[in-house]
Amino acid sequence: MRPLNELRLRPGLPTGPSHAPVTVSLVAGTALGGRIYDATQDYTAMWWAAVVLGLLAALIHLPIREQPGPLALAEAS
Repeated sequence: MRPLNELRLRPGLPTGPSHAPVTVSLVAGTALGGRIYDATQDYTAMWWAAVVLGLLAALIHLPIREQPGPLALAEAS
């Protein structure tokens, strides 16, 4: 096993400020789901909220067009 000072973060490793909103939303979604269930004794409202938020996320991401950057193009040549 390598010592801690030799460990490097990999680009795909979810850490730091870019992962913080994901963690916050997971906690908030779970808490909100629990409150909705406690109030209504039913998960239907939370399921529909999840469906609507998923469709909204898909619509927001539709205009994104990913293209390889200069480094990826340089490595491919």
